Amino acid sequence: LCLVHAAAFYQRNIDPDVDPCDDFFEFACGRWISENPIPDHETKREIYSVLTENVINHVREILEDEEYNETDNTALYNARNYYKSCVDISIIEELGTKPLLELLVGNLSWPVISKQWHDDDYDEIGTLSTLQGEYNNKILVMFYVGTDEDNTTSFVLKLDQASLAIRDVYYKDDVKYSKIQNALRTLMINLATLVAEKSGIDIHPDNITRDMTDAFNFEMEVAKIKVSGSSSNPNSSYNVLSLLELNSEIPGFDWVRLGTEIIRDVNFTPNQTLIVGNRQYLQDLVELLRNTSSRVKQNYMVWRIVKHRAMNMGVDFQNLHLKFSTVYTGQLKMRDRRYTCVQSVDRIFSGPIGYMFIKKYFKEENKKTASAFKRANYVLDMADGLKKAFKWLLDNEVTWMDAESKALAREKCDFIKPNIGYSEYFTNKTVIALDKMTEMDPTNYFENVLNYLRFVAQLSWVIIGDSVDKSTWNTPPTTVNAYYSPMLNAIMFPAGELQAPFFWGNAYPMSVQFGAIGSIIGHELTHAFDIYGQKYDKFGNRANLWSNHSLAAFYNKTECLIDQYNNYYWTTAESYLDGDNTLSENIADNGGIRQSFHAYKQWVEDFGEEQKLPGMSYTSEQLFFIGYANVRCGHYKPELAEFAINSDVHSPGKFRILGSLSNFEEFSNAFSCPVGSNMNRGENRCIVW
Repeated sequence: LCLVHAAAFYQRNIDPDVDPCDDFFEFACGRWISENPIPDHETKREIYSVLTENVINHVREILEDEEYNETDNTALYNARNYYKSCVDISIIEELGTKPLLELLVGNLSWPVISKQWHDDDYDEIGTLSTLQGEYNNKILVMFYVGTDEDNTTSFVLKLDQASLAIRDVYYKDDVKYSKIQNALRTLMINLATLVAEKSGIDIHPDNITRDMTDAFNFEMEVAKIKVSGSSSNPNSSYNVLSLLELNSEIPGFDWVRLGTEIIRDVNFTPNQTLIVGNRQYLQDLVELLRNTSSRVKQNYMVWRIVKHRAMNMGVDFQNLHLKFSTVYTGQLKMRDRRYTCVQSVDRIFSGPIGYMFIKKYFKEENKKTASAFKRANYVLDMADGLKKAFKWLLDNEVTWMDAESKALAREKCDFIKPNIGYSEYFTNKTVIALDKMTEMDPTNYFENVLNYLRFVAQLSWVIIGDSVDKSTWNTPPTTVNAYYSPMLNAIMFPAGELQAPFFWGNAYPMSVQFGAIGSIIGHELTHAFDIYGQKYDKFGNRANLWSNHSLAAFYNKTECLIDQYNNYYWTTAESYLDGDNTLSENIADNGGIRQSFHAYKQWVEDFGEEQKLPGMSYTSEQLFFIGYANVRCGHYKPELAEFAINSDVHSPGKFRILGSLSNFEEFSNAFSCPVGSNMNRGENRCIVW
């Protein structure tokens, strides 16, 4: 029955009229794409979308079914009350703008809708510290807690540039992105206008247009001084300073006051050191602030919180966001409110929701099967097999690396820890039930959101200076995404990721499972040795592990991948891919598929060949690649495709399949693809790992 189930799934997705040697993505996913159009309320449709919806529907059942109530679990009680307040749109409409106006006072007064505001009311530090310290809105700059890349054993305070209202890249070309810029400017003007109208505040439309246009132009000026891509690059600016020293080195701004007003209720002093990134940005920002009027700065900073909080208000406000999203991402319709409310609850109350999700849908006996070595390897054993495969390929096929560097790579690989399903935190009912978040009111959604923001704004400061426990991981089990952490040297596979067609279970063919979840494991493992991961040692500390010779050879090998992906043209986005921006992910894709295939062949050697799926003539090796491709089935709306080209470090799913498989000789052999065909690059193959 399981074999029939798997066969039916893949038969529904495959387009047999497409030559697999011409376009394997269309061959493996063509029918799935044609039968899964993108709904108006979405911007893309992927296999990942389906798995996420499965999880959201499970969480909704938990929230709405009183059978799963636990009277002594206060955190779950709060989660349900938050959910009730979110879905009750009638009360939200009845409250109107009253909650927002109660927010926009004092340091958050909004000049554009006020006839009483004067420049003398402006307190730059007060506004910024209220936004982050009270409501977790990081504007212009941000303080946050992280680990020191040079010593990942403790938590440290960091200061860096904050994000803009839209991606930086949309300010790089005023002609190409004029439509998006105009949509944002229109949203700014219309939000202020709607707040004024619904609040009975008589402000001339020309004044609102002038004020918000000035605020928009200020964001454009901030975009000019931002440093792109630094947050993901461990070799970007790295400065260890105290706030007192920062006051001296970048004068004209009271960094001491800002830091101490944001970081409250802990023993933090201006003499304590922090890691400062992008000093040039901070210097340029101080100069920009000095040359910008108080009214413009206050209108801009407060608009940033209004933009977010408008989504917690009535339908008219949400429709303004939808008009912007239509231009920005192609979304044409608001998603079902219950669905978005469940998403919000899952994000905010990950502890109690994760606890109930495990209890109801991912029981302990299921987790145990993930480490039981039976005929069908499970996830932990697959991870062990992938690590062995990486080391075998390292020893036998990686010719560009010297012996000393290989030894360090092997050692790091041995130290990689796979975390599967969920951490023990999500099983500790006592800890979760004592969640200190403010009690939630089932009739006041806006205030509930503010209470959550107040809670999370001060949550992390208490761990400054604490040791990092690298044996734990707190990724919510409802997460549908796997990842590698270079500073933990660990790969994470939350329970939400362990769904078909990624992970089917012990009664299903291992060919498609090695192709799917196995390749994902290999992908994440390879991140330990990509352009960023290779800069960290086995303990997760930043270090120079490889010899200069090996490092130079590594980067020389990556040039092939950059060129290959630069030459892929994505018709949906009307643009070529960016091989530099997607390099690390492309390295991981290409390495992961090779490791997983080798691990699968070892599994076959140990346990024997598998039988064919009923009604399908494909060999086990061909099914491996079909399973691999089906992970990436999906398509985009043009607006989101353009957004992805400019922001996503992953190549589009189609090219993740075409790129990695056309570089893999074993794929060409399995489908008898001749050299020179689209899926067989022959001597032009790009191979790093």
